Amino acid sequence: MEGYQTLIQDLNRYSGYLCRVSGQSEEAWNLLTEEKVDLLLLDFAPGVDGVPYIQALHVSHPELPILIITAPHQVELRSRCLGVGVADYLVTPLRCEELAVRIETIFHHRAVHDERHCLQWAGICLDEKNNRIRNGATQWLTMSPMECKALATLFKFNGCPISKETLGEVLGSKNPLNENAVEVLIHRVRSRVQSLNLKIRSLRGTGYVIEPLTN
Repeated sequence: MEGYQTLIQDLNRYSGYLCRVSGQSEEAWNLLTEEKVDLLLLDFAPGVDGVPYIQALHVSHPELPILIITAPHQVELRSRCLGVGVADYLVTPLRCEELAVRIETIFHHRAVHDERHCLQWAGICLDEKNNRIRNGATQWLTMSPMECKALATLFKFNGCPISKETLGEVLGSKNPLNENAVEVLIHRVRSRVQSLNLKIRSLRGTGYVIEPLTN
């Protein structure tokens, strides 16, 4: 653990990641349920078959990329882990620079995948699956599921007006939202997206329309 603590400290300084170290698989599992984790770096004790653990992780956290650490002679373990879906592997001895590059590559590939499954409008990327939005290469902005659904509906109308009644029906599904609830929701969404150069304009007697924010 001491060696990993040093490596993590170097990684923090080198790349600015916020890293946590866990010495036991159960402790690591608890951490995954308590915090938002973007990547998991795994090193199993000698003689431990880590494949079942990785398979269980994929069931409980299917979107979590896993990077494993292996010894030079563990060719079979690397092949089996890759076969069950780990993102990549590293071979000891570890170097901070190489670890940082591997992590960046994993994050880049995931970002490209996410972009392909996003709703795009006026240069804005809305990730409905993960309830988040961003403009270009800016950081993701997390939204509530209802806020995200409202914004996605406005995107799909592609700059055309949408009435409060229609928006309430879409958002409420079996129980449509009343006009007051729609107004409160749109007010929240409006304040969230203004920093992303988006404007939700109210149309008297009509509803709402989404537009790029111009200076």
